Amino acid sequence: MQLVAVGASTPQLLRTLAPRGCSSHRQHCQRNSHAASVLAIGACVSAACREQRLRLQKRNAVEDWPAGAGASVEDCGMVSMQGADPDRPKVNQDACYVAELPNGSLQAVVLDGHGKKGHVVSGALKAFLPDLIEEQLAQLANACSGDIGSALCEAFRATDSVLRQNRVGQVARASGAAALAAIVERGNKWTVHVACAGDCHSWLLEKVEGRWLGSSISQPSSCQRERERLEAAGGRVSDGVLWAGPIGVAMSRALGDLALRPFGLLSEPETWTISGGSESFLILVSDGVSDVLSPQQCADLFDAEEPQSLAEDLAEAAREGWQALEITTM
Repeated sequence: MQLVAVGASTPQLLRTLAPRGCSSHRQHCQRNSHAASVLAIGACVSAACREQRLRLQKRNAVEDWPAGAGASVEDCGMVSMQGADPDRPKVNQDACYVAELPNGSLQAVVLDGHGKKGHVVSGALKAFLPDLIEEQLAQLANACSGDIGSALCEAFRATDSVLRQNRVGQVARASGAAALAAIVERGNKWTVHVACAGDCHSWLLEKVEGRWLGSSISQPSSCQRERERLEAAGGRVSDGVLWAGPIGVAMSRALGDLALRPFGLLSEPETWTISGGSESFLILVSDGVSDVLSPQQCADLFDAEEPQSLAEDLAEAAREGWQALEITTM
């Protein structure tokens, strides 16, 4: 199994409807585009990601924890595109990383920041979440009981105290990030454990008789689906948004958003586990992708299976897709 993670903060990943050569397409490409991050993982990962993470954790200023893609590692393609808008400055609030665990499995995470300081929260989580996950998995191995899904839940819950202790707590009160994590156990038979807090998706693409077929693994958390629990905690749900006074977020689970914890917003993710043995890709996407693209449409986009090429193709498709959506509504 290989893995591709795509992060996008706005509806993306559709092929451009206007012809590439027409003047309206050229003018719009120069005007507007939105952030897109892509992470493609092959068979193995070097120690570069761990070394970069240790350097990040030693920094004091929260601005020093950048969002975007993590360190470039062996047999892994990464692309992170910052959006552009002539009317207002844009900050890339997406973040993603991949790290190899001591037992040879992979952990991969996509973070989609939201709120005024969402990029600060996603950057901090990119620096600290890898070790939180690894620590919980180590405790699981030592205890010889429990499961990987429970370990991911504990790691996600631990982000609340870590954010507060590392001077991100102030900005994380009204800003946060949707988070999607996957643990990939590799071999002739692979197993994937997925945890989602927020509105991200994980998809499985399998090659069957020479054609890529796509299907969903996880379901994003939704205020509407969990409305009863949120309102019992004192939150107010309106048009799919959880409100606590002037602060609102369009999801029922997320990392950060600390001011909404007393009103039902959970950092604990929902979890899924799947296994297989065929040639396949695991796709991790934010709602900016899944709002406009189905798993099968994503599979139909595949025309390269080398990680870096695949990452670049998907990132470019994401940028063109957002431009296409605006062109059709102008």
